[in-house]
Amino acid sequence: MPEVPEALLAPNVVPERRVSGLKSVGLILADHVEALEAGNADKAAIRCILDAAKAGAEPACTTGD
Repeated sequence: MPEVPEALLAPNVVPERRVSGLKSVGLILADHVEALEAGNADKAAIRCILDAAKAGAEPACTTGD
């Protein structure tokens, strides 16, 4: 079984914010978009690791940075 780093398996935490106006709604939306993007990147990295394991190779994943 391939080694998947714990950081990729951990949930993406969205900070709790109190809704107090339109500005806070925008911040909440930005928090959720950021968490979604991070979650998608984690899934892509896990897919890379699993695909490499199936092929019997070392993962050659990129971070997108």
